[in-house]
Amino acid sequence: MNYKVIFSAKENKKENKITIYRNFGSIIIYINDVQVVEKQIKEIQPLFDAYNSGNIDGVHHEDRELTKLILTSEHPVTFHSLFKSFATVNVYLQYGSESLYSNHDSSSIKFFKDTFEAHCYNSLLVAWTGDLGTQPVMYLIKKEYYNSDDVNGLYELGLLNKILVEIGSENLLSYFVPFDIPNIPSIMIGRLRTTWHKIINDMDNKLSELNKR
Repeated sequence: MNYKVIFSAKENKKENKITIYRNFGSIIIYINDVQVVEKQIKEIQPLFDAYNSGNIDGVHHEDRELTKLILTSEHPVTFHSLFKSFATVNVYLQYGSESLYSNHDSSSIKFFKDTFEAHCYNSLLVAWTGDLGTQPVMYLIKKEYYNSDDVNGLYELGLLNKILVEIGSENLLSYFVPFDIPNIPSIMIGRLRTTWHKIINDMDNKLSELNKR
């Protein structure tokens, strides 16, 4: 079964997107509306695995093979932050999609949805750098915030990014605090400040749980 995943972020009111189409054994990646990659999954998946390895000996984001395949120095900082999220989340999407290639029934879609639910809500994901010390993290927020208009407001400011999965006739949605949080003046956050502080507090609690392990 085919599906599409869109990672999107706003910068200066402009929406930037990284889109991945999975069509059985192949993968196509777009940056905004420009196709940058079309490869067999067996060719590109090792690059995703290497990108997410915790033992990469200090190879920084911009020097990894997956980054060099998809991004160029001409892409703005927003794309690099969005790309890191895309590369990090992909390992869970790949796991959730395993049965989709051999089975096209509702149980396969349910397995994908269950995987998405488990890892894309109230979840802290780490982008391993290979360096010692604090590792960069992204935080996928609790689903309970989605009923508030504040979430869309925070997305418009760039404080939250978004994942949209189109699979079968269903859409799955997740918002997350990016690895590189933009420096937005407090006056611009305005009435959204209360929700934003709650989200950051949730993120800090997840960090505390991680540090106790």
